[in-house]
This record gives sequence, structure tokens and C-alpha cells, in this order.
Amino acid sequence: MRGFEFWLVLLSWTAVAMAQALGPISPLPTQCPPSGLPIRPASPGPGKKQTLAQQEASYITNRERSVLPSMWDQYLCNVKRSTTSPTSTCQSTLDSESPPLRSRVGFAPSGGAFRSAALTAGVISAFDGRNSTSVKIGTGGIFQLFSYASSTSGSSWIMESFLQAGEPTIPNLIFPPPNPNVNNTNTFGGWLLQFDLIQPLGNNINLTIEFFEIVLEEVASKIKVGLPVTMTDIFQQLLSRHFVNGTTADNFFQLSTHGEGITLSGLLSSPQMETFTSPFLIAVADSIPPTSNPNHVQASQGSVPITGNEAWELSPVEVGSFNPQLGEFIPTHLLGSTAGTNHCIAGFDQLAYVIATSSSVFTVNNGATSFTFLSSTYYNVVSGILLSPVDLLAELLDTALGPQTGIRLDAAAVPNPFKGINPATYSNTNEDIVYLVDGGLDGRNIAYEPLTVRARGLDVIISVDAASYWEKLGDYRKLTFSANTIDNFPNGTSVINAATGAKQFPDVYAFPTVPSTTEIFVADKLNLFPTFFGCFEGDKSVPIIVYIPNHPIEGQVPLTNISDQQNHFAMDEFQAILDQAFEIAITGRPGTSGTTWPECLECALVDRGNAKLDQTKLWD
Repeated sequence: MRGFEFWLVLLSWTAVAMAQALGPISPLPTQCPPSGLPIRPASPGPGKKQTLAQQEASYITNRERSVLPSMWDQYLCNVKRSTTSPTSTCQSTLDSESPPLRSRVGFAPSGGAFRSAALTAGVISAFDGRNSTSVKIGTGGIFQLFSYASSTSGSSWIMESFLQAGEPTIPNLIFPPPNPNVNNTNTFGGWLLQFDLIQPLGNNINLTIEFFEIVLEEVASKIKVGLPVTMTDIFQQLLSRHFVNGTTADNFFQLSTHGEGITLSGLLSSPQMETFTSPFLIAVADSIPPTSNPNHVQASQGSVPITGNEAWELSPVEVGSFNPQLGEFIPTHLLGSTAGTNHCIAGFDQLAYVIATSSSVFTVNNGATSFTFLSSTYYNVVSGILLSPVDLLAELLDTALGPQTGIRLDAAAVPNPFKGINPATYSNTNEDIVYLVDGGLDGRNIAYEPLTVRARGLDVIISVDAASYWEKLGDYRKLTFSANTIDNFPNGTSVINAATGAKQFPDVYAFPTVPSTTEIFVADKLNLFPTFFGCFEGDKSVPIIVYIPNHPIEGQVPLTNISDQQNHFAMDEFQAILDQAFEIAITGRPGTSGTTWPECLECALVDRGNAKLDQTKLWD
């Protein structure tokens, strides 16, 4: 018997035992509230404005009253000292009878796998008030001002990792501590970049299948409680080994907890959220409209349309969408529960599962013989076709757990908590299962949507674009700042599509005017330098968007445009990428006369607050 056949047979023998045992990842049935699954409408009634969940609104109020005033004082002092003298005296507003009304600020990094995670990490470091270099430059302290942060795809890898690890500095988050406590299941061992995300044992098929068998065993118990298992569950366990507490280099390949029990809703009990020191984090995933063939989606159908996609929010408080096509939410801790029944589930909102759902891209390549972001292939002696590692995982999943009738394996399969709701507009109203995928597959690769909800009242959104568009221009070292985009750099698509989506529901979403096409965006070189959108909007409820694109730095070989295919790194290699990302964040538009980039950022950040008080705008 050939090795591959042997492992398929072995997995089929162990399938029953795997499914019967409650393994490490085990959402469990729980008592529903007496009135059933709580569903909160985004709007209290027809024609009325949308509202926030009470718990979210309370969190923002407490953060802005008890934490942010001192953060604003420190940040503004940092800017002043960066442009005058490091010893300049700064006047505190904390004791003022009429303290200034500060802007409500959010952070929206884009998707883009490790490219996004690295760029976002560099930006956070550049904006971190704990970084002495950033403080001297005048950008340190901006991160501490964020009331909200959103994430999707690769930015969910870093944002959720950052929050659950207790918000350490970026070096301490990414690079492992010298002596991690291997006996503590809550230990965070860094991102363990030396291990490939998908195939950490390289191209050895036997070792790879052994490892995949362990991963399957970790998630198989969901079958026992009546929940489907898909590729997203597998991806959850691969991601958890890098981005969630519980993994070190010593236990990486072991059947272990790897983030088990760390839930999105559980973050509410973390020290940083209990003391209101963290931004309120919202991950985004796209919902797939129903299809007539749930078991197979051709590659050309992988992208999710903006229309008919209710782009779900997943926060520690609730899950749902402000999009009026759905306009409903449930408590996050009851995600996995079914509408209209007494069947409730707890523990479905495993943090690693949320990260995987927000970055699940398997629909894009379903039906292809290999996935474009994975180069290695294996030969399946049973079917006689070449398999990528993900194809191999899908086949092993189907073999080990058996057919799951009517369940598509290429997306996160979530029991529909909103079945029967809004039948005229909600695309999945008749479905038992909602399929969620990477929040950037609808072309909105920056998670602007949650932060532009009018009910949240954001004044400024700092966004980071690590999107990838494939136009070859040759040797980067000979780069001139032309009107074209180059490999793995953005061209404005994410911003333009976000504006397009917001226009569908202008009473719900507030978005500034942006160029209408990528050709205009690129011709104006908006993809090569930071740009402020919305400064002169007549409607002051429309936020200013500070757009920071991933872009080449003149005179340097680009490092931040890493390919989606790169899933492991040497430590010094990744550090060099972080260093260049840091420089992107602290470098403004060249040729700006009379002001520095930190001063420009300060203008954007305080402008709306001044406007609310009828004070003179800094733009004037």
C-alpha cells in the first residue's frame, strides 16, 4: 500500500473515534435564555436611526471619559516637543473646567495575509506611545487614541493576536520570549514565523499528513454536537498556532489546546477591556448569497458581490450587520445558536475561528487543481491529480469525517441565527447555514464599513492599505514614481469599493468623496503617499479618512510588498519588513512646505473635534 493510500485508510478507521471524543475545540450546547435567542434590531423601528448595543456604547463612553483625555494630552505634547524642543512645557487639559472636545478616532488596517500583518504591525509601532522613537518623531501616542479598530483577513491576524496577548509592544508580540512557560496553556510564544503557516513540515507528505491528522483531531468533536466542520475549522487550528495564546515552539506539533477556550466574547473580561484601555475591535467577514450548488463553487465565482452581501461584524459584544438588508445582531457568546429554537451553543466564537473566518479565502480557488498562494504540490495516487496542501487537507477532511450532506467545505459554516428575518431583503433568510468568508473578497479589502456606521459617530479613520494588485513593472530599484501600480502594492480599489458600498445606504454609512476609478486614483499618485479624504466635506458627520498605502520608499528595495505565497520568515527578514513598514508610517507626502508629517496628522485628528466646538479649523 502506497503512503498516501495508507494514511487515507488510517484516517477513515479513526474517524468515528475522533468524532465521538470531545476534543480540544468543543463548542457545547447551552441553556437558551427563557425568551429564546436574543436578537437586537439595529434600528428600534421603521424610519428611526440605528443604535449601538448598550454594552458597546457604555464601553466607548467609559474609554472616552476615563482613559482618552490623558492619552490626548500626552499625544499632543509629543507632537509639540517633536517640532519645538524635547523639553517643551505641555499644558494639561485634565483639570480644565471646559476640556476640549476631542475627535473620535478609529483604525482600519486592510487584509493581505502576512503582508498586511507586517505592514499593520509597523504602523502600530510607529503610532505606539510606548515606543520612544515614535514619541520623539511625534507620531507616538496615536494608537492610544483609537476608540475603535476594525480588521479583516491578514489584519485580523495581528489585531486579534495583539488584543488577546494583552497588547504588548510589537517586538514582544511577534518575536518569541527567550524562555516561554511551556506548561502554561495561556503562554503566548510569539508568531513562530519559522514554521510555515500551511505546511510547517515542508514537502514531506508523510509528516505533513501526520500533522494534518492532529489538526483534524483537534476540530473533529464539533461533529458530535451537530456542527459542521469545514476548511475554516482547519485553518483555525493552523492560525491558532501562530496568533493565539497556548502555543510555543516546543508544543507546536502536539495535539494540544492551541487557543482553546479563548473566545471573542471572552475578551470583554481581559484586563485591558475591563479598564477600557483597548480600542473596541470589530472583525469583518463577508456572507455568501445562497447558490444552487452548495458543494462546489467554480473559481470564477469565488468573489463575493457588494450587493446582496451583508458583511457581518464580529465584535466581543455582538455579531450581525448594520446593513439594512439584515440589520440585526445576536450576542457574540451565543454565536452558533439557531434562530427560532431552544438550541443554543456556547464557545463557537473561538477567537482563532473568528480570525480564520475573517481571512477564509478558499472559495476563490475552489475547483482549481492548486491554490495560487501555495506553491508546493503533492501527488494523490488515488485520484491521480496534483494536490496543493489545501487540496490535500480538503480531501483528508472529507475522508476522516465523512460526507457532510449539503455543507460546502470552502467557507465558514455558521448556523443561521437570523433565519426567517427580513425575508424581503436578507439574502440568507431561508438558509439553515450562513457561509462566511474573508471580508475582503467583495473588493472592500479595508474594513471601513463598521467604522463608517453613522451610529458610531467616528470623526477620523486612519486606514492602512496592504492590498495586492498585479502589474509588473520590472526592477524595483529602478523605480520612478509613475502613475502605475506594481507587484503587491495597492491601487485604490479598496477605497473606491468602500465608497461604492456606502452609497447604497447613505443613511447608515458616512463616507467621504474619493476618486471614482483606479485610473484616476493612480494618475494622481494617491497610491504612493498618504492622503486625507473628507477634509472639506460640508457634512461634518462624514469622517476624515487618513489613507496610508503600502508603497515603495524612494532609494530602497521594497520589502513590504511580500507575496501572498510567503508564509514563513527568518527573524531578521521579518524585522527588516517591520522596519520599512515603520518608515512608511512616519513618512508623509514629500515636498510638503512648512509643516511636518506629525503636524499634518495632528491637524486631521483634531479637526472634527474643533468643528464640533465651532472653533477655527486647522485647515484654514
